Amino acid sequence: MNHARNQTWIGLAVSVGALSLGVSQTALAQNDAATTRPHEEPAPSAASGLPVPYVERPLTLPEMTLAPEFGVSLTHSEFAFLGGNLAINLVNLGAGASFGIIDDLTAYVVPLVMMIGRTDAGSQSDTEVFYGTFRVGAIYRFLHTEAVDIGAQAEVGATGFNDLIHLTARLPILLRLADVVRIDTGFAITGFFPLEAGDPYGGIASLGNSPSQLGIGSAGVPVDVAFQVAEPVFLGLNTGIGLGRFDVAEDTFFSPLGAFVGGTVADGDQALLDIKGSFLFPFFLISGDPEPPLTEVWQVGLDARAYIDLGG
Repeated sequence: MNHARNQTWIGLAVSVGALSLGVSQTALAQNDAATTRPHEEPAPSAASGLPVPYVERPLTLPEMTLAPEFGVSLTHSEFAFLGGNLAINLVNLGAGASFGIIDDLTAYVVPLVMMIGRTDAGSQSDTEVFYGTFRVGAIYRFLHTEAVDIGAQAEVGATGFNDLIHLTARLPILLRLADVVRIDTGFAITGFFPLEAGDPYGGIASLGNSPSQLGIGSAGVPVDVAFQVAEPVFLGLNTGIGLGRFDVAEDTFFSPLGAFVGGTVADGDQALLDIKGSFLFPFFLISGDPEPPLTEVWQVGLDARAYIDLGG
């Protein structure tokens, strides 16, 4: 990978909060020393629970439904830098929970976010443990029909290792096609606010959509397409477009590419647990890259999410 490509990746990683840059800097330092809704389609209630088919799930959780979640992932990146080779491996551990306050309002928090990073730069290597990106937010669904859900989401978070606060506003959109296809899309914009050195900046991006994605940036306009291949089994593709920083837009446009497969454990017609595995090239295409696609950065993850009805 040539020098121009390295600059593009580094700029993008900084702009969307890819935590691998923080580990790489450590290694380099060592080297240097109101709701509208058709009446015919009421929202799901706690009594009905969540349907087993993934593509039929609503945008928000049913009232009084608790959904604890755990994720683990490995993010790998490898590229040439300053005449040498730099390899970074990050193990991301995240745990959190979502709660359906009412059918149209879900709150969530991800308090456990841990990163174990190993950097290899030439003959030197370094392993460190960081506290990652704490997140808390809520989603309000203001439109629900048989074919589409639309909501509004707000999130605030803090990244421990570099004293960075982020604020994200998102318009999530869920589309359902013929009970076999689900498309999650929308629009997200994020502002980043360093607590010490540096100026605030922003972009069309977010910081992951699940605990296993906490170590990587996500497209601000995602296109996640899921197919229900059987009632308990689903699979799909991830892509979209994002912009890391408005002030250097020409260098921070990116598009991810990934795939996922999952299964549901059910009790009758209610979902109890989802398990999903994923593989992702988070910056498959990046602006200014003379040798696309960028496959030297990839992530593999596993998520588990349970659904507990507290409504009795």
